[in-house]
Amino acid sequence: MVRSISPAYYLVFHPEKKRTRLKVRATALVHGALEASWSGHVWVDRPPGNEDPWVLGPSWAYSYCHATQLRRRPRREAYVKPGSCILFCSGCLADREQMLCFDTVFWIGGAHGWTKEDEPPRRYAGDVAAQSDLWKYHLRFGGQPGGHAGCYTYEAALFSQGADRYSRLPLGADGMRVRIPIRELPPELIVRVQKGLDGKIPVMLPEAELQRLLQLIDERTVTAVVGDIVPQDPGFMAFRQEADAGCQPCGRTASPC
Repeated sequence: MVRSISPAYYLVFHPEKKRTRLKVRATALVHGALEASWSGHVWVDRPPGNEDPWVLGPSWAYSYCHATQLRRRPRREAYVKPGSCILFCSGCLADREQMLCFDTVFWIGGAHGWTKEDEPPRRYAGDVAAQSDLWKYHLRFGGQPGGHAGCYTYEAALFSQGADRYSRLPLGADGMRVRIPIRELPPELIVRVQKGLDGKIPVMLPEAELQRLLQLIDERTVTAVVGDIVPQDPGFMAFRQEADAGCQPCGRTASPC
C-alpha cells in the first residue's frame, strides 16, 4: 500500500520594499457576498522586475521568491504540491512591528515543472507564444543572468474554478492588509516565526498551525479579493510597460532585460 504524502504549508516573508499598494477593479467577497465589480486597493510587486506571486491575470502563479527554500520535490516527507498553502506576509513589518501583515493566501491547485531553467512549463506554452502579461511580468524572468532559475511554477486554486480552498488577497475593515500581532499566536508558532525572521526564511507550518493562522486571518477579513484583478493606476501601467519594452523571452536575448 502506497503511503499518501501530505502537502507542505508555509509562511513566507516577502520584502516590503518590493510591494506596492495598487488601485484595482476585481471580483471580491465582501462580508461573504460576491461583488463582480469591486474597486479598492491590493498589494502586489512593484515594477520593474518579476511580479511574484503573480495575481493580475486570469490565473495566479508563484515561481521564484524564496521558492528554492521550500520542499518542492516529491519525497517521503511533506512537500509543496496541489493542496499546499503558502501565506505571504511582510518580513519588514514582522521585524519592525512584530506584526504579521498578510497580502496573499495562496492555495496551490497545480505544480508545473520547468522544461529547462529558462524554459517555462508546457502548461504555459500559450502564454509564452502570445507573450501574455503572465509571461511578460512573471514567467520570462526565470533563468535570466543573476536571477532565479526556473524549477516549478505553482498555479493557484481560484474561487472562479469552484475550489473549496481558494486563493485570496485578504483585507480588513480599513481596506488594509490583514494584520495579526505575533504575540497572539500559539507559543510554539511564535518560536517558529521568530526563528524564520532571523534569516527571513520560510516557516514550515504543521497543519494545525496553518489552520489557526487561517482562522485568525478569516476573523479579520472583511474583503477577500478572489480574481479578475485589473490595475486601475495609469502610472503603474506606464512604468511597467516602459520598463519592459523590447524584452525577449528568457534565454533568447544577448543581454538581460
